[in-house]
Amino acid sequence: ITVPLSSMSEAQFTAFVAGLLPAYFTNSNDTTLPDTFVIPNSDYLGLGVPYSDTFPNISKLQYMLDFLQRMTGNANFKILGLSYAQSSINVSRAISKNRYTLYKNDPDTMKLAIPVDFTMLEADTTNKINWQQAAYGQYSGVLVNRKREVLYLDETAT
Repeated sequence: ITVPLSSMSEAQFTAFVAGLLPAYFTNSNDTTLPDTFVIPNSDYLGLGVPYSDTFPNISKLQYMLDFLQRMTGNANFKILGLSYAQSSINVSRAISKNRYTLYKNDPDTMKLAIPVDFTMLEADTTNKINWQQAAYGQYSGVLVNRKREVLYLDETAT
């Protein structure tokens, strides 16, 4: 991806959408199709623009969603915006690029464990005015079990 999806011309956008599922299917070793596409929020919010000047009654987002739902046969396919996929936010993770992720949202593919549920203890005061309350919990990072069912696409400047 050389420019944000929302900034692509009609021809660029059409070519990107047409090549998205074949790239994923090749990456998954021809075994499965995705059901979720996560994109940077900054780009997601810009996809409300018309898909084409000659066909302005459908947005780029709707065009892409319709295509992905029909081609995967999954009416529940989702396109989601995520701030953590933006280059300005993920710079601390040494990516510092807009990251697009196409994956199968399935516990066999990836999961996030919560070994200790969030628990709040009883509130108490030491001076009859200021209340304090302790809480604890624990969660893990995302564990990707089937790496071939997750396709990362990074935006690179030309």
